[in-house]
Amino acid sequence: IEAFDHYKQHKHLRHRFSVLVLELSHPHSPSEYQAVILAFINYLIASCENIDKRLELRSSFNALQLSEILSAICDLQNTPEYLLQQIRIYQEKQENDEEQMKMPGGVDLNSHEDVFRAVLEKFFTTEHSASLLSVLHKLLLVERDSGNTEHIFSALNRFMDTALAISEPGQADRVAQVSIERLKKSLEQEETRKIESDERRPISDEKRTIENTIEDTESTSP
Repeated sequence: IEAFDHYKQHKHLRHRFSVLVLELSHPHSPSEYQAVILAFINYLIASCENIDKRLELRSSFNALQLSEILSAICDLQNTPEYLLQQIRIYQEKQENDEEQMKMPGGVDLNSHEDVFRAVLEKFFTTEHSASLLSVLHKLLLVERDSGNTEHIFSALNRFMDTALAISEPGQADRVAQVSIERLKKSLEQEETRKIESDERRPISDEKRTIENTIEDTESTSP
């Protein structure tokens, strides 16, 4: 997973797994190649013992329309059995995880609307309603395509994981401070990687042409 994170940053991609889904969905990809890619995706998800992590990874793939792509492959004629088997594994494992995480009231944890509606109904008439609205206001300030967006959501996830383990009111301030420090460190590391990447980036052909022209001009000058 770290390799895909690094590739995403190096290539300035929006989604870290987009290269896998693009290769899988390419019309000229051989079925053997597609089966290998999907087997790798299945292994990647299954390697996570934590069900929340599996749901998170699968959600990342489904955001790239992987479920729709797999359904389209199933609808094709002469789809080989070894590829269909990998598709069934993906779908069955997803159904099993969703069944384990099924909540009262039939909330679909893969549906943003269902989860948001459940959270809103849970806190709307309580004293926490204003705090929930404040959190939503702050999320509206997050830019969709900003380079910092991934770090912001990563910090929010880590903060919530830690915050849910709070047992005493006094621990909240310490948790918030640690999360802020982690976010700052993450942003500093990202900036350092960008600088190092720019320094290693080869000179473009256009820049080489300009430099060669300058050198030629200087060499022919009296």
